[in-house]
Amino acid sequence: MADDKRPDVDSFAALVKWLGVPADAFLVTGKGETIAAQQASAVLSTHLRAGKNLSPEAVDAVQDLLGAIQRLMDSGSAAPPRNEDGS
Repeated sequence: MADDKRPDVDSFAALVKWLGVPADAFLVTGKGETIAAQQASAVLSTHLRAGKNLSPEAVDAVQDLLGAIQRLMDSGSAAPPRNEDGS
């Protein structure tokens, strides 16, 4: 990866194993979203809908809220406001 070169498949596999993360954490869709993020969203949706404590409307509201948070994070607008002294 030195000199802005991309690793070959063997190097990529070694990096993934060394980091202890799934390879799909690095795969990006056409929307700029990682495969892992899409899968996490699907798993969360499944768990929310399987629960008996939330109505379908509440599940939809939670998913809308999480989607809005994700869009803010992706846009870079999610940084907390700073005090006047910069802290």
